[in-house]
Amino acid sequence: LMMPLTSNFMTESDIRNRLWEEAAASLMIVDYDNPDHGSMLIFSGMIGRIVLSDKKRATVEVISFTDPNVNVANNQYSSSCRNDLGDKHCQFAIYSFVTNFTVTGLIDTMAFTVNTMSGQRDNFYTLGQIRWLTGANAGIVSDVAANVAALLSVGLYYPLPFPIAISDTGEMLAGCDKQLTTCFKKFNNVLNFRGEPFAPSFGI
Repeated sequence: LMMPLTSNFMTESDIRNRLWEEAAASLMIVDYDNPDHGSMLIFSGMIGRIVLSDKKRATVEVISFTDPNVNVANNQYSSSCRNDLGDKHCQFAIYSFVTNFTVTGLIDTMAFTVNTMSGQRDNFYTLGQIRWLTGANAGIVSDVAANVAALLSVGLYYPLPFPIAISDTGEMLAGCDKQLTTCFKKFNNVLNFRGEPFAPSFGI
């Protein structure tokens, strides 16, 4: 499904911040000249991958709820954890590892330096998130791709809707790759690990 980006519906900023991820979607037929006649549902599902173009439009994947590859009701077998860090099943107090920072320098559109990393090591925040508190991007959440402790540098997976500026502030949360070793060594939270890392593999 291809659709234009508009200021009052689906915006580039919302897409980059994944606000539409897994949202329910319905496709219906309506009479454009007589919308009061009602609509006929032809397809319902959930929003999957969204690809942005450079012409202010997006290609949106809508996955049927009846697709056998989509599981919306039950957990699936997996070697990695099915929790998200800090959710009700994980139960880890994620804000015990929050770092409040101020941007001190700009590297490029997706990388910058900060005044502190709270003494944490390289890539401690990889796969974590930044919630921007001030500046043009205040209120937006970014995904962290990497951090280098010695340089106090942070890299993002995607550029923000607005340029990052020196003195912008935010809070940075630790990341988790959902592996058992990480759960044990980084978070000491193995009791809440929801995965099957020791189950035999059959090469599937």
